[in-house]
Amino acid sequence: MASNPWSRYLTKGLSYKGDIPQRQDFRDLSAEQKYLYTEGLKRFYDPSISNPDDPLSFYQIAVKPDGLQTQLQGHVKAIAEGIDDKDLQKQSYLDLADKFRIPYWDWARTDVQIVPQECLDPNFQWPGPPSSASSQLNTNPLYDYTFPKVAKENVTMVDKNNKQYTTTVRYPDPQSPNDNILYKLTDFYNSPGKERPEYTLPPLIPERNLTERTAYILQAYQTYNAMSNDKYRAGSEKPEDAANWGSLEDIHNAIHNLTGGIGVPNDPNAIVGHMTSVPNSSFDPIFWLHHANIDRLFDIWQALHESDEKEYTYVLEHGAGWGDFVVAPGDKESKLSPLYPFRPTVDRWYNSDDVRRTEDFGYTYPETAGLSYPSTDEQKAVLYKRISQIYDSPPKLIQDSKQNVATAGENLLAQAQLLKDLESQGSAATAQLQDSLISQLPDIATLVYRSLGPTKPYLRDLAPKNKYLEWLINVKAAKHVMDGNYTVHFFLGPQDESRVALWAATPTHVGTFAPLGQRSTTNCKKCQAAQADETQVTGQVPLTLALMERYLAGIAGVNDLTPASIVPYLTNNLRWRVATNDGIVVQDRSQVTNLKVFVVSNEVTLPDDPSALPIYDPKVTIYPEITDGRGEGTGLSAEDLSS
Repeated sequence: MASNPWSRYLTKGLSYKGDIPQRQDFRDLSAEQKYLYTEGLKRFYDPSISNPDDPLSFYQIAVKPDGLQTQLQGHVKAIAEGIDDKDLQKQSYLDLADKFRIPYWDWARTDVQIVPQECLDPNFQWPGPPSSASSQLNTNPLYDYTFPKVAKENVTMVDKNNKQYTTTVRYPDPQSPNDNILYKLTDFYNSPGKERPEYTLPPLIPERNLTERTAYILQAYQTYNAMSNDKYRAGSEKPEDAANWGSLEDIHNAIHNLTGGIGVPNDPNAIVGHMTSVPNSSFDPIFWLHHANIDRLFDIWQALHESDEKEYTYVLEHGAGWGDFVVAPGDKESKLSPLYPFRPTVDRWYNSDDVRRTEDFGYTYPETAGLSYPSTDEQKAVLYKRISQIYDSPPKLIQDSKQNVATAGENLLAQAQLLKDLESQGSAATAQLQDSLISQLPDIATLVYRSLGPTKPYLRDLAPKNKYLEWLINVKAAKHVMDGNYTVHFFLGPQDESRVALWAATPTHVGTFAPLGQRSTTNCKKCQAAQADETQVTGQVPLTLALMERYLAGIAGVNDLTPASIVPYLTNNLRWRVATNDGIVVQDRSQVTNLKVFVVSNEVTLPDDPSALPIYDPKVTIYPEITDGRGEGTGLSAEDLSS
């Protein structure tokens, strides 16, 4: 039989002995694992070891659909094998290298700072190597990637002087090298939290909305189609279809924008960070940690919801849309359709049915290790309890309060106090004010003491008869309009910060919608087709935790979570603003084609068994009166709803 030229590209995953190796959160790796990972990554980058023209080099793999895990492990093993045979630690390093799997970055955790310090500090001091090995880390391989000399400017991007960047960048601000926005955001994202000594400082958790969005998708979303992608489904402004405007893809896009950052405002040559530019994002080392986490969240969702009896919990037959290099537009695709160009053997392609389980590719995750397929009810209960401990969500906080758990709602108190101080001072809602208010916060013990007492609000009172309303913003817009170069920011209250890059660091900011579109000059055929037909995408920003903070703060109007309280409050306080990724405010929001914003509520029933998943009503209620006539017509009106 003649040799098949595709045989060298078989995708089989990584082999292992014993228990299936787990991908772990980067922050949970041991010092020895971090040493192997970072040394292996640096070796992977090295053009003298991994020739940039080699298809298996980091430079080439960064723009290919697969290969990083397999090749990176090879470099990790090379580091372990390079330890002197006489070194007593060598075998333990070899064992760790054999089980190495690329780690993930769980940006939704609230017990640690959002971005690992190792990814923020170019001079981070890594754990020392074994005594007989010499470290190759003259730079931090998680801070940036240095492009090889052969790299072209469409890959590296260029700075404001039209010079190629030699490394990946985040939040580029060349006009103010001593006042870099990245450092301001670093201070904000790494504000006091539980990991601080003795836990005396209050856990102010910025971008908590990422946690709430993640928990809501994992718990409330029942269908694979809605959970997995952000493509707008025509007619879904109707009450029967407006429940599923969020997705993992929507959250994924927000992380890209928040990590890459914007360029310099009013500078025609300004660029965004590499993570904000999709074609260039995979060169940033944090890209791979981010995508490993998306894979993990999908694995968790599958374990909670997928069922052979419920076809809608996995890939359904659908039209191929624009098609691609092997599928014609409109062709039917299903879970049995070939997943080109991946194949397990020389004579067949993978299909979606083949790739349900991560274990088949040689890895698993801490939360899903050992689960059967499909998961049993007992396994789902254990998994729900585990993710509830990782991610704060309204159902968990209310259930804890009902059971008189001492720490119920504790993580909301710092933000509640900050909002109370903001209201009492009547100052401009800026990032600088937030810094000032944070510095004045009392310790956590004082905040807890203030929150106690018979006249204080309790979270359990928000769910009489074990029912309450989740409140969410739905948003949609054309994905590629304005070259995909825009983000929609949402606020509850005034927003007075002039620098767009710092909007997320203001006290009233509650979330973002980032379409992550492409420029009109893109070579992506699918993107070109989407631009031509003005493809729309959707997003969803939960508001319930933000409203619970205001409830605890005693903010006027937020007396409970009923429409009688929340509709007037949101009518007066919900704001949305649009800015380009170059840092320029879009004054006329109607310039964003098909932008539409509205608010929905979803009734949630809390089961008597706190280990059981909350029950989310499949229908939502739309409140056009909150957004009617606002935002240059971008707010949904009653007329829109009836048309």
